[in-house]
Amino acid sequence: MCNNTIVAGARGRLQPGRELGEPGGVGVKMLWRAKPMGERMALLYLTEDVPCPGSSPDPAALARRIAAAGLPWVIGTVPAYETVAVNLDADRLPAGRLGEEAEAAFEEAMGRLLRLAELAPEEVPAGPSAMQEADGSGGARTVSIPVEYGGEAGPDLAEAASRSGLSEEEFIRRHSSSEYSVAMIGFTPGFPYLRGLPGDLAQPRRETPRLSVPAGSVGIAGLQTGIYPVASPGGWQLVGRTPERLFRPESDEPFPIRPGDTVRFVPVKAGAEAAGSLEERGGGSSTESLEKSSNGSLRGRLKENGGEASGAGLSAIFAEGAWEEGAETVMTVLRPGLQTTIQDLGRTGGGWQAFGVSAGGAMDKEALRAANLLVGNDEGAAGLELTLSGGEYRVERDMLVALTGADLGATAGGERLPTGRPTLLRAGAVLRFRGGASGCRAYLAAAGGFAARPMLGSRSADLRASIGGAYGRALRPGDELRAASPSAQAQRLQGRLRESAPAGAAWHAGREYARCERDSAGSGVGTGSSVVLRVLEGTEWDWFAESARQDFFAGEYRVGADSDRMGVRLSGEPLRLERQAELLSHGVCAGAIQVPASGQPIALGQGCQPTGGYPIIAIVAAADLGLLAQLRPGDRIRFEAIGLRDALRAYREKQEGLAQLAAGIRLKWYR
Repeated sequence: MCNNTIVAGARGRLQPGRELGEPGGVGVKMLWRAKPMGERMALLYLTEDVPCPGSSPDPAALARRIAAAGLPWVIGTVPAYETVAVNLDADRLPAGRLGEEAEAAFEEAMGRLLRLAELAPEEVPAGPSAMQEADGSGGARTVSIPVEYGGEAGPDLAEAASRSGLSEEEFIRRHSSSEYSVAMIGFTPGFPYLRGLPGDLAQPRRETPRLSVPAGSVGIAGLQTGIYPVASPGGWQLVGRTPERLFRPESDEPFPIRPGDTVRFVPVKAGAEAAGSLEERGGGSSTESLEKSSNGSLRGRLKENGGEASGAGLSAIFAEGAWEEGAETVMTVLRPGLQTTIQDLGRTGGGWQAFGVSAGGAMDKEALRAANLLVGNDEGAAGLELTLSGGEYRVERDMLVALTGADLGATAGGERLPTGRPTLLRAGAVLRFRGGASGCRAYLAAAGGFAARPMLGSRSADLRASIGGAYGRALRPGDELRAASPSAQAQRLQGRLRESAPAGAAWHAGREYARCERDSAGSGVGTGSSVVLRVLEGTEWDWFAESARQDFFAGEYRVGADSDRMGVRLSGEPLRLERQAELLSHGVCAGAIQVPASGQPIALGQGCQPTGGYPIIAIVAAADLGLLAQLRPGDRIRFEAIGLRDALRAYREKQEGLAQLAAGIRLKWYR
């Protein structure tokens, strides 16, 4: 497989063996390098060169610099320990459309990013669209966080202090007297990975992770300390808890802690009045409360924080006003199926991935886009993503819908519904999905789009963060589904179908489709079938033994039943690493194939978190992500190598095919 690595110089990494950013010591010159992560991301990373004096390079500062440059083909950045992952819009690269020109455009984009890394701060060009995540004030801040240590809030404090040979009081003093830099944000939305922990406070991870760690918990793992913003599983040693909410999706400032900030912990006692934590901008004297509404005892706020950050708590916060004003109820959920969620094309704008928010969106984006086109919607409108079984839904009013993706055996009034064409569903009908053997995910678009109120720039449900999709979760029995007003063209088509529909029919797709035989739908991937996925070289390709690389392409893998929106889990010949080294977490993208210690690959889905710490052997080509989304448990797959040039060509051809489909739909139904 080809290597597209590009190199540029950057000064200031400290000597080997010293943590990045640790003060003191003789510096070394660092090289910023860049390599592609598929066709939609570039990874900038640091490597050592020769000794020289200088300060440590700051990935968070480079991310802000890239944002400030206003490059139209940069969607967002994900800074981490020694890397910056840059999400790219392949349709807006500097030049080229297909083949060699597209590859050259991609490499030119990486070169321009590296040139930004070499500029002095005063030389950085100001762009018109610096991203919000880069810190509106233009620099890092110091944030003070109140923490109740020990007891119920910090159940592991006593053992942690004992391991360090310290009293609990001395452990607290040392932990709270240090300043910590935010190396990255990931794992869950708003989770800050903080470096700067004194070496004697380092702690091992728990042998058995907790199934649920309360929101606000302050933990330690190795030489890192961090704060759990939402209730989630976790294996860190818990020494305290803060009442501050670090993930506030309903706020104008959802994340009070940002990459590159400095964090201080302030010990407080249970029952004390908490006036709110302080934030110091740019080292000045002005301070402000991170949680201006914080009142009452610390114990009360700790309890409140834990409740709000649970899935049920966040759902309750957003239950009122979950839908846009003017949206009307079109369906009621009778039975939701295995997992049905509201999805659009995801949170690709706004730079939220830098804060640990998944880009998410429909697993099979092409299928959702096609469904929306069929009902006269914008391609990015929200639809239903139905997984494997689909469920049952009562239609509350006449509505124009379209089904695409997997064939899950949809019926209404006891008759099969057509797929891939606009269809009128009549009020009172019950839409049922029997399940099927073709594909994994079907998409149901409604004219006007399902009008869940956008959160962080998207209507998509993010189950891990408990946001979006109106309810912040998968659908449940009794949920109402509301849609916005259809476009004028869709209303006209709906009127024509209503006029021509037979009396008493539950659905109608036009006279020529009055009797619907089985329609082809989805990817054609079914249980027991085999599919080939094209892949590009991964960021850690050279970490794997030659035999493992050969096995990766020669072998066959089976899709596991534990696959989900976060990742498609595969079983086959274990892949052996040749390079045994700890991988610092860095940005990842959908399609990245990670290999954990078991050697069994995991192909990341659209719901993956923005960072990962497992070696990536390969990345599924963007043109094949729809195939990946439609894999069912038991399906067999093989991998085929593809170069960047051919992958870009395949991506552009896919986009051109969708453009042709849109033109055909307009010609047939919306003239």
